[in-house]
Amino acid sequence: TLVKELKLIWRVPQRRIGLLQSILAPFVLIFAVFFGDMSALRRLPEWTAMGLPAIILFAAWGLSSNMLGMESRGLGTLFLTPAPRWQIFTGKGIAYGLTALIPTAFYAAVLGFTARSPLIIFGLIAAIGTALTVIAVNMVASIYITFPFDESVATRQRSGGSCSTGLAQIILMPIAMAIAGLPTTVPMAAGIWFNLPLLIPIGAFAGLAYAAALFVWATRYAGRVLTEREPEVI
Repeated sequence: TLVKELKLIWRVPQRRIGLLQSILAPFVLIFAVFFGDMSALRRLPEWTAMGLPAIILFAAWGLSSNMLGMESRGLGTLFLTPAPRWQIFTGKGIAYGLTALIPTAFYAAVLGFTARSPLIIFGLIAAIGTALTVIAVNMVASIYITFPFDESVATRQRSGGSCSTGLAQIILMPIAMAIAGLPTTVPMAAGIWFNLPLLIPIGAFAGLAYAAALFVWATRYAGRVLTEREPEVI
């Protein structure tokens, strides 16, 4: 499933666009850093560290949203496989997480070389936690809000629902992701803001542990509910 999802990310135009955007955005920021005031960046490493979760948030969001709908006409075939449904979500989640992490890790390496601050490492840890929470929220949402589309056309085709499903996708989803992601970044941000150095690593690793637990729970929950809702999802 993991290999299939990695191939699917590039095959589907919407996923490909999201991937390219997540890669190009850090390059634009890196270009601005190297041709801007690098000394100012070194004086504010805390802000560069907290920027990593924001970067991976949009990458993971774009890649993992509507994860079942992106199967298109292959969704019915996917449901015929004997694999447990939680394994399907696990494969999708890991693939999206790794893909979102690649440009973010590269950006973190450049910032680490430029800012020369250990905060970049903890910022990357917080970013990984942010990606896991975003993907977890999209897992749960995918079994209730799905927008299948035809790969032969450029526009999405919706299989059912109403205006309320669209509003949930653009209003409720960002709110849910923001709330779910707070524990991954708030403790570290508090350590930086209140100048509590010990809280920064503790908060980063605690947030990652929380995100991993949420990710595992989401795969199990989404897999169990999908088994009951497969006819509606299709």
